[in-house]
Amino acid sequence: MIRIIDVEGQQVCDMFAVSSADKTEWLSAAHTRAGTSRLFPKVRQHFYTNRYRPILTMTEDNSPGVHDMLYRACDPFMYKELGVPGYHPNCNENFRQAAEGANWRPPEVLDPVNFFQNTPLNNQGELGAQARTFESRRCGHPAR
Repeated sequence: MIRIIDVEGQQVCDMFAVSSADKTEWLSAAHTRAGTSRLFPKVRQHFYTNRYRPILTMTEDNSPGVHDMLYRACDPFMYKELGVPGYHPNCNENFRQAAEGANWRPPEVLDPVNFFQNTPLNNQGELGAQARTFESRRCGHPAR
């Protein structure tokens, strides 16, 4: 069982998961969206791998917020695009460092699920600005 807790409040959690039996199989938000026909996970829903197999199940959700499967993990390219000067710690590199510490080099593209992130869609089907503004406040870089 995995319990995800936002200790300080209002922080997004990019969740990565990799099969212990085969490291070429990992959690995929894109495959989960396709497998569940949902943009936002719900209790008793499976999360699927890049091979359309269940890897995790949401058994309980006591958070007041929304979780989404729309936004990518933060990385140096995103911060550069947002105009953040210099280096900024990020979820993508944090995961890669942990994986390499376990003697595994992950592929370039991984597709996490974002807990505690609400990326609303506007009437034109575009991702809303709230998520980027929220993320900008919490991560210490300027909002767009």
